[in-house]
Amino acid sequence: MTSRSRSAASRAAKMVESLTDQEKRELSLAFQLLDQNGDGLVSSTELKHMLSSLGFDTTWSQVQNFVKQAGSQELGVDEDEFILWMCRNCNVQSANVTESSFSAFDRDNDGYISKAELSKCLQLLGVSVSDEMLDLMLRQADLDRDGKISFEEFVNVLDS
Repeated sequence: MTSRSRSAASRAAKMVESLTDQEKRELSLAFQLLDQNGDGLVSSTELKHMLSSLGFDTTWSQVQNFVKQAGSQELGVDEDEFILWMCRNCNVQSANVTESSFSAFDRDNDGYISKAELSKCLQLLGVSVSDEMLDLMLRQADLDRDGKISFEEFVNVLDS
């Protein structure tokens, strides 16, 4: 490792240490959503599937390059490596991560997450839930009982 790469690694490690608990939870949740088989590693296949589901047109070469760059294991990227890579490459800041996460669910950009949007995003993430479970999730998050999740309610769910 060169002194320049050691310096970059040291800066990234300091960024990880400076993350708030909220930022750590958000990045951990992002990792868990990517790790569809629950083996503790995000593989090239899982990453490619997720990016395609979200509408990103990526090549296998790009995905494999990410896994190689971010991880020390041939089979994929573990959670610590994922968080370190995110800090190094994405300038993680809590408000931006939260807003980006909310926007991913708020497909029509009306400032709310509807039951249909929640269902669609969960499907894209490979999560299968019944209508009853969707209703329960919505009831738990929808504090003002207007039938949709506002940004503030979304933040409240993340904080709990």
